[in-house]
Amino acid sequence: MKWAKFIVIAALTVSLMSCGVLTNKYSEQTGGQDYETNSSEKSKPAKKTEPETAPVTVYNPYFEVVARETKDGILYLPADDGFGNPTGDIIVIGYNGVSQNVKIPAIIDGGNVTSIGEGAFYGKGNISTITISDSVTEIGRAAFSTCPNLTAVTFGRGITALPPELLRGCKVLSSVKLPETLTLIGDFAFEGCLRLESLYIPASVTEIGFDAFMGCEWLTLDVSDNEHAASYAEENKINADPFFTYSAQRGRIYAVVAAGVLIAAAMLVIPVFLRRKKEGAR
Repeated sequence: MKWAKFIVIAALTVSLMSCGVLTNKYSEQTGGQDYETNSSEKSKPAKKTEPETAPVTVYNPYFEVVARETKDGILYLPADDGFGNPTGDIIVIGYNGVSQNVKIPAIIDGGNVTSIGEGAFYGKGNISTITISDSVTEIGRAAFSTCPNLTAVTFGRGITALPPELLRGCKVLSSVKLPETLTLIGDFAFEGCLRLESLYIPASVTEIGFDAFMGCEWLTLDVSDNEHAASYAEENKINADPFFTYSAQRGRIYAVVAAGVLIAAAMLVIPVFLRRKKEGAR
């Protein structure tokens, strides 16, 4: 019996020692990490953590920017002074609306709308007309370029310069109202406006850029109040209605003035002549 007990104890001891060795080897192979054996936990997929990013609005082919939007779909940003300090003004940078008739308001979110960004409405196919308020004083390059259905644009009195390529490629544009405050028309500003037939150039315009009206095959300029525009039209072989040319308009003015002088002189001379004739008859 003693030998039997001894054999059983020895067998148990060897068994426990072998279990310890296996456990140590497994621990060494796994770097000492503890693993859970709960199968339900293992079957659960790992949760993915999504990065928290602000919504990004693409407003032209070149830039992406986080923007605010009015109820009418106008995208805008608060303007700053170039050093990150807000000025209280607003810059319009795009359009997500559905209306075909777009009006740039004077005030958005309590700030004065003073500028329209570069390429802000570039290629927008759902826009038919654009009206710009007097508060806007600056428009970026190609702001309304390549709008395939744009037919009419009315500029506010705050605009003094039309940037290059402003309405380039607006093939169905037929009506443009320029303000009396305008001094500059930029390069290629109206290039390819195939249906633009008439455009009045205000007397205030003193500079017209390179090929500003290139490809405007049916365009006739009204340069009746602008000698510089008349010279530009002649040099660049742009149609100018003979009735509305600067020289013709000046000629009509001179004729009217001369006629007025003659009428005034007659009104002074004739009564004197009649009075002297009457006195001589006595």
